[in-house]
Amino acid sequence: MGTVPVASIERVFYRGPMSTTVLTRPVSAQPRSRPQSAATQQPTLWGHQPLRVNQVEVAWDALDATSSILHQPHWLTGADGAFHEVLDATDWRSIRRPMYDRVVDVPRLIATERRGAVNAETALGTIVSGVEELLGVTADHIGLNLYRSGADSVTWHRDRIGRQRDWSVIALVSLGGPRTLSVRPWSGSGHRAKTRHMHLASGDLVVMAGACQRDWEHAVLKTATAAPRISIALRSRQFPQGPLFQHVGVPPLTD
Repeated sequence: MGTVPVASIERVFYRGPMSTTVLTRPVSAQPRSRPQSAATQQPTLWGHQPLRVNQVEVAWDALDATSSILHQPHWLTGADGAFHEVLDATDWRSIRRPMYDRVVDVPRLIATERRGAVNAETALGTIVSGVEELLGVTADHIGLNLYRSGADSVTWHRDRIGRQRDWSVIALVSLGGPRTLSVRPWSGSGHRAKTRHMHLASGDLVVMAGACQRDWEHAVLKTATAAPRISIALRSRQFPQGPLFQHVGVPPLTD
């Protein structure tokens, strides 16, 4: 289906601590000036810290013999400032998709960035470069989702990049309000396990590796109330060679 023109989308602006009021205003059709370098960004009047990526200190959690997941809290320092920058600099769009016998609005705003078009001197560029260095890959696809409130969600699904593969790597960086990422075995995998829930805060990193997208599915389900949140997803078909895959606990991946 066609997309709604960017100029007609109502964009959520969220300022200050994560418990303050959500404000909205129409998106201007005029291009916005790009923010200063994220690498040298100074604290703002909201008290944001300069943006930097941190070391991964947690171990992999094996879902099964061929799939692992990793959740590193506070991987990104200065995540609140990055949230505001990415929110304001991104051309969000609303889309509609067929579902059963009708066409429905996708319950979130989305955006896609080409790797070559991402400015290294922005918050998004800093995040993408940090993830790529950690994984040892170049992102094939950078997808962004804006969850405006608890009514926005993504239902149970497996990412296409790994549905037919024995291995794939997907990294998610969360900015803004907290939400819960749930993971459960896909019904066709033959696995039996309880649904897992990861509570993501601003700046958290999640990496799904191995056969996660083939045998497991994940979701961010609706909730009664939630502050706006941005999810940045990096996907790659390249075989990972980065330092993150030297950690004990990641399943053996074969090229």
